[in-house]
Amino acid sequence: MSSAVDIAPGSIALFFRPHGTAWLISLFTKSPFYHVAITLNENELIEALPSGVVRTALAQKRREHFYLIPPPSKEAAQTAIRWAESKIGDGYDPADLIAIACDRIFAHLNIYLAHKDRFTCGEFVATAYEKAGRELVPNAEPEVVVPADFGPLLPQGASPYQ
Repeated sequence: MSSAVDIAPGSIALFFRPHGTAWLISLFTKSPFYHVAITLNENELIEALPSGVVRTALAQKRREHFYLIPPPSKEAAQTAIRWAESKIGDGYDPADLIAIACDRIFAHLNIYLAHKDRFTCGEFVATAYEKAGRELVPNAEPEVVVPADFGPLLPQGASPYQ
């Protein structure tokens, strides 16, 4: 895998062009974005997947399409990465994913089902940066953040990672 862009530790990988069941996330959020993760370095990510919070080799994502959002600062990236690494092995939160979908469909219900040490991907990345003192999605609790919410953070003219 090569890229015209350097991967800074703490960058946010924002995935698009869903396949399999991931298209449901795009459908419910009305967005092309379906997953989000944090880069550790040029070869690895930390992400919340249905199998839990894991460290993933970037080479495993060679068939995926994603953009890279630079970290807000080097210091925030280091703090977010430390927190994210401490969560490796924690669980995924499918109940919260369903609640988020319902909240997006029925906005007036305000459904939140956050569980300690269980995360959706958007919640995981938003919480990591919240722990670093950075609110990536203004006026939204991390528990309700979805990949679509990271779209406004894309740099103008961003090119997909290839």
